[in-house]
Amino acid sequence: VTDATGVARALEHLSSGMKDLVVLAARLALAEAAGKLELLVLDEPFVNLDEGREARAVQMVKAFQKKNGWQVVVLTKEERLAELVAQEGMEPVVSVRLGERG
Repeated sequence: VTDATGVARALEHLSSGMKDLVVLAARLALAEAAGKLELLVLDEPFVNLDEGREARAVQMVKAFQKKNGWQVVVLTKEERLAELVAQEGMEPVVSVRLGERG
């Protein structure tokens, strides 16, 4: 992986969050190359990211969605991520809470 300064870095030298971003970029590229599926499901895709990188990752997914017209499903138990996805306009956002008793 080449970083923003042009330095090549081995994957094992990247943080968990950066590895997640590399995997996300690869998923989006493979999905775009596959073409006909038009559905992308991401299960807890940003668990290792700090808030800033998480926001950027959501923007990447939104740009992919806008460019390709795909439906994107993000599965998460993190309310902050669900709110961020909704703020980016990746609606509808459906919230389901399992195991809660009231």
